Amino acid sequence: MPVNAKGVALVYRVLRDVGGERTSLSIHAQFLPDPASLGNYDRYEGFAQVAGEISWRFPLHPAPAGTENPTWAGRIDDITGPLERASIQVRLSNSTTNTLGPIVLESVMSKCN
Repeated sequence: MPVNAKGVALVYRVLRDVGGERTSLSIHAQFLPDPASLGNYDRYEGFAQVAGEISWRFPLHPAPAGTENPTWAGRIDDITGPLERASIQVRLSNSTTNTLGPIVLESVMSKCN
């Protein structure tokens, strides 16, 4: 993990116009190095998984783009399963080959009120 890298995940229920209630997962990560400096990668992805059951992945985008230390952020609003005990990760990714790289940040969700 990069020395100063930190992140936060926000999980909440959303009501959608079509499809009813879903869970939304947002990830915001800061002080990540340029992905290319860590190997054959061009972006970061959010990855969540309930081991042995299901996983979700989505791209994180740099904001503001083109700056030295952007905040990498993204979200997915289509989660239908519970995220309690899910591993939430920020991972390196190669968008051309669609392959995930190593974990840069990781935590396990616990039930919050």
